[in-house]
This record gives sequence, structure tokens and C-alpha cells, in this order.
Amino acid sequence: METSRLLNTALITDSLGNPSQQFLLKHSTDWDEVEALTRTLYTPCRLDIDTRSPPSTSMYATEVGNFVIGRLQYGAQIKALVDQSNEGTGLALTLLKGSNNYSSNFSKNVELVSGETFVIDTSSAFLDAEISHDTQSLNLVFSRQHLARLHQVLYGIEATASMWSRSYKLESGPRSLIPLLEYITQCCVNRPEEMKSGILGRHLDEMIAIHLLESWRESSGFNQTSSNPCVHSVKLAEEYMRAHLKDVPTREAIAKAANVSVRALTDSFQKAKGTSPMAYLRQLRLEAVRQELLLVRGARTVTEVAADWGFNHPGNFSCLYFKYFGEKPSSTGSH
Repeated sequence: METSRLLNTALITDSLGNPSQQFLLKHSTDWDEVEALTRTLYTPCRLDIDTRSPPSTSMYATEVGNFVIGRLQYGAQIKALVDQSNEGTGLALTLLKGSNNYSSNFSKNVELVSGETFVIDTSSAFLDAEISHDTQSLNLVFSRQHLARLHQVLYGIEATASMWSRSYKLESGPRSLIPLLEYITQCCVNRPEEMKSGILGRHLDEMIAIHLLESWRESSGFNQTSSNPCVHSVKLAEEYMRAHLKDVPTREAIAKAANVSVRALTDSFQKAKGTSPMAYLRQLRLEAVRQELLLVRGARTVTEVAADWGFNHPGNFSCLYFKYFGEKPSSTGSH
């Protein structure tokens, strides 16, 4: 799968496509410094290097919720050795350019080409990576503890040790991480202030976790599901949504309020309302915007009202509003 132009310039250009150092951590030609930076940003490791070939290494990074997303280019051929450790760190390594080879406890000689991702929990498995001189990658760094907690919330059960010990590859197709990475990097550039702890950052964190966990479960054959919730859970979830509409709660927060797992709540919403919890939440927020527009009748702008209810992208909001109500939001206030 070819990576898009958007990802090829991810984190190194601004919203207008101009070169940017907003997320640049370091550019270095010193191997000791490069190794120290790799250990700090990613995970404790040893770099087997050819000292005759000085690096031209660039590292970019920013935080998205509990994840770190980083762009890496060593500029020289190296071998990275990551011993199984107690650091509790996981990696999702997406190749933008070049060709790399990875080996771990259960995956031997996995070749990665442009557009593919290798996912591993380095607290449960070792990693041996052969990285080509022209490699450019976009990587996610995460806490295994964070994903383990979300697994319990999402599926109502603990993930097994055997699941965590299995590394896997995401290729092109429905399991590809590329579309999600494109969206994340766009948000990082356009709304950086919301990435670490804002509403958008929390939702992106959850989206990344769900994508990785679903793929992890599928690759390891871990398909147990929790029991279906009763209709009472849907009622509790709806009450919580209505009470916290402006906060735009995450799936996790809604499921917790309903005393069920995210998977169980999703199944129950599909049966009871024919939609997902997040789609239903979006509908409630759109209805709230409409009611306020009818009340203020031009006293406030559409953009201001929409932002109050968590719609921060005017173009996307207008499209959603028209889809639901068959009119532009600017027309509602003039009724």
C-alpha cells in the first residue's frame, strides 16, 4: 500500500504544506546522541551501527492522549535490538519509506514495506529490527498498562499474557493503520493544543486503542466476548450522554456509567436503537445545537454555538447538520 502525500510530510510541514519544526525533537549526526534519543522516545534498546557511516537522524514527536506519535529517519543502515523488558512499552511501527525486517518471539523475519505496520509489546517479547538507510517511519509508542485497562473496559475481560506476547503485522486493506494515522497527523498540525488532554486527544486515544486491540485479538485468536447487557444499560448510557453532552464523553466513560463493557454497550445499542453509542451521541449533540440556534436566532454565530457542543470543524459540522436536518445550520436561526 502506497502511503499518501499527507503521511509523507506528516509532522514535518504545517497546515499549508510549508516546512515546519513544530514537532522536531532533534536532528543529529552523533551516534551516541541518536541512541540515547531512541531509548528516551521509544524503548530501551541497543543500536548495532556502522561507525563508518555517520547518521543524519531526524526525530519528530508529539503526544496524542496517552500515546506518543513520532516520525523517525536514521539516515543510515542499523540494527536495533530491544530486549524483553519491564518497561511496559509497546510500539506500532509504520513504514513510510524503505524496507525493514523484524523478528520477535512469535514473528520471524517479518518484512515490512511502505504502508505496513508492525505492532509489538516489548514488555512481553523481544524485538530485533533491521532498518534500511532510507527508512522513514511514523510510529506510535504506548503503555501496555493503558491498553490492558482499555481492553478490560472495551471487552469486559482481561487480555491474556499470550495475546500480549504475539507481535503482528498490519497490511493494506481494512486493518491498515494508514487512514487513522492520516487523520491523527492532520489533527496534530491543525489543533495541537487539544492533542494531549483535550476532548479531541481523548477520542483519538480511544480510536487508536480500539484499532490496535481489535487487530491484536484477531491475530492471536482471542475472541471471547462479554455477555450482552440488559436494556437498562442503554437507558443509563443515554441518561449519562444527555447530562454530559458538552463534554463529548468517550466510549469508555459512557460504558462505565452504564456498568458494562464498551463492546457489550455497542451490541446493545445496535439492537435497541439500530446505531452505535457514538453515532447516537452525535445525534443528541446535533439536536442540542439545533435547539439553541432556534432560541438565539442570530444573536450568536453558528460556529460559536456548534463549538459549545463539541463541533470544532465548521465544514464537517455543516455537512453533518445538513445530512440530519435537510437544511444548512445558518438557515435554522432564520426560521
